[in-house]
Amino acid sequence: MPSEAGPPFSEPSADIILCSSDDVLFRLHRIILSLASDFFRDMLSLPQPSSRDDTASGGDEELDGLPLLRVEEPSDVLDRLFRLCYPVDDPALDTIHAVRSTLEAARKYQMAEAANIAKNRLRSFTVNDPLRVYMLACHFGLEDEAAAAAVEVYKQKVQHKYVEELQDVPIGAYHRLLVYCDRRGRVPARFKFTFFHRALGWNDPMSTAYSTPALTEVPLPPEEISGPMIASHPFDMQEADVVVETADGVQFRVFKTILQLASPVLSSRLSSSSAGRLIVSEPSRIFTILLELCYPTAYPPLTDLYDIGAALTSAETYQMAGPAATLRGALAARKDDPSADPVVLYAVASQFAMRDLASAAARRTLRTDLMKAPISELDALGVSGVRLYWLLEYHRRCRAAVHRILKNHDWLPADMRAQLQSCCPRPYSLPEMPCWFDVYVARLAEPSWPRPEAAMDEVLLKSVMEWQIRCMNCDPVQSTFTLLAFSRCLVEKMENAEKAVQLEWYTSPQISPSGAP
Repeated sequence: MPSEAGPPFSEPSADIILCSSDDVLFRLHRIILSLASDFFRDMLSLPQPSSRDDTASGGDEELDGLPLLRVEEPSDVLDRLFRLCYPVDDPALDTIHAVRSTLEAARKYQMAEAANIAKNRLRSFTVNDPLRVYMLACHFGLEDEAAAAAVEVYKQKVQHKYVEELQDVPIGAYHRLLVYCDRRGRVPARFKFTFFHRALGWNDPMSTAYSTPALTEVPLPPEEISGPMIASHPFDMQEADVVVETADGVQFRVFKTILQLASPVLSSRLSSSSAGRLIVSEPSRIFTILLELCYPTAYPPLTDLYDIGAALTSAETYQMAGPAATLRGALAARKDDPSADPVVLYAVASQFAMRDLASAAARRTLRTDLMKAPISELDALGVSGVRLYWLLEYHRRCRAAVHRILKNHDWLPADMRAQLQSCCPRPYSLPEMPCWFDVYVARLAEPSWPRPEAAMDEVLLKSVMEWQIRCMNCDPVQSTFTLLAFSRCLVEKMENAEKAVQLEWYTSPQISPSGAP
């Protein structure tokens, strides 16, 4: 049984009723809704059928003789939203959650003033919770608010903290924040947090140029188009009975039977289209891949990770089981391909829950400078920022595992320990490590993340051998052979320590990892 909202949404002068998702009735006034919301103004300006026509046609609901509209938002969100529209005190909006839900509803119903108030309230949380404000600002495309929050994130050094809003922003938005903090806020004036566009070239010359073509293709200017752009063979056949137009204006003439067999989603859309015409959101390059995987022709060359990811996203959206399986296979085939960018491979694999592939790709990223990786271009694939967080967390745990090996020597095999203790017989009563041991380990640990292969670096080994020469107790030959044996043992141990670290695979917002060390 629906319940009634409290004042001022219970006035008898109301002339329309909105019902929330939790069955609370808001008695509202059309004039206020129309003035506050372009959405409701347009909807309420449509001719309204009479009550008799409504009853006969099974149309809109009524309650107490007033039109009843059901909406998706819960009552607490609607209460805040409508208080921003009515001539009453504004709601408190004292939590980020309240601000977010109110802003989402205000934008949905095109309530400009309510959205502006909520946006200003979001900015007021910048000092106390800058990372969440940044994520929400990027989620809503609020560049000024994102920039202000990024400054505070850098000041407070909280860019590696986990917040659940990481799941709601594109991976590039999080990466751009990390780049901004890594460069200590010194970025070009055209640097944007909320979006990435290759043509802006904001990353030049401070990082490597990107070579992968953008997913969104730019159509020709209208004056340069003499007629509809028709796809190439076999998607130009006159006898085809369906025309599919892509986002960049290319028309594909395809056979209805093939689409119906390949995709229940497109089949349903065709059934509701009397004109035999569909408009899809994919660019022609991606839709060509999907059709080529459905037609009895040679498979397209599946080499570009961005194209594979975009095509797989569409294939799963359209429930194309065959193409989706082929595209997943094409991704898996790149597991050990040195030409495949491991960061991109990880991001795409994790996006589609291909855990083994994502884990293998993550391991290949261990020697990658993630601040210079082409991560922003992954925005178009819908990869969320939390995927980058887990990759960074994986790197941090691998780094910590290596440092534990260098700081704690309990892992040394007994025979190796005996060799170390005997190669420099210093006159102490207790067994000691050789004189060069601490120097060697300290120099190896100087980088923030020592590479296992660095343990056998020729320059490092020579510097340690020079230390041996100054020791009166060392047997130079024995000490040198022991150093080489120990370095090989250390390389193996460091490599195994990294391999033992597992890529975390959290997908639930209720599970929070530990923060960055």
